[in-house]
Formats: sequence, structure tokens, C-alpha cells
Amino acid sequence: MRWESFEKWTIGQQLVESADSIAATMIEGYYRYTEGEL
Repeated sequence: MRWESFEKWTIGQQLVESADSIAATMIEGYYRYTEGEL
């Protein structure tokens, strides 16, 4: 395994994880907002 490909894979993993956490935060905030409205 070359270091370059490993570095790209690591960056890709970080992007996926951060996108997942952002989506989870948005969904959680959306449900809390709608619960307050209803």
C-alpha cells in the first residue's frame, strides 16, 4: 500500500464520518424543531 493512497482513503473516511455527524445533527435538530411546533 502506498502512503498516498492511504492518505486519500483516510481523508475520504473523515469526510464520510463528518457528513454522517452533520446529517445526524440536522435530523435531530429538525425533529426537535417540529416537536416544538406541533
